Amino acid sequence: MPRRTTPTTDAADPIDTGPGPDDREINQSLVGVVRGSSVTIDQAAVAGVLSQGDVSISKAGAQTIVGGGNLRLEQGGGGRILAGGDVSIQQGGAGTLVSLGSVSIQQGGAVLALARNVDAGEGSFVGLALAPSVTVQPGGRVLAGPREAAIVGAVAGIVIGVVVAAARSRR
Repeated sequence: MPRRTTPTTDAADPIDTGPGPDDREINQSLVGVVRGSSVTIDQAAVAGVLSQGDVSISKAGAQTIVGGGNLRLEQGGGGRILAGGDVSIQQGGAGTLVSLGSVSIQQGGAVLALARNVDAGEGSFVGLALAPSVTVQPGGRVLAGPREAAIVGAVAGIVIGVVVAAARSRR
């Protein structure tokens, strides 16, 4: 029986294992749902992405993206995004964006961004940024931040309370 040997390397030369068996790479395709430990989408349209790790989208779009790691979106878009790590958008956009890390947008936009930190760079737009730290670079725009959202919520609560009280008093 032949003897199996394990490759050895120096500490400075790690073994290059390449992509794992659950890594997915989609190129120039139209796909329903993609699942994998890490997902790379290039020039494709995808309905849904489910990834345990990082997601990279280039010149492509996805309706719903759920990733456990970082997300990089370049010249593409996503409808609903949930990321366990940092999100970087360059020349792209997102509808609803929720990140457990930070969000950085350059020449792109998001309707709603909820994260630890939101950075709106030059040429970017965020409709509602909900984060403890919101940074707006020159040329970037944020329509409403946490303070404005709290004010709108308080006013809406008061209006709803008055309407309910008025409706009950008419009975």
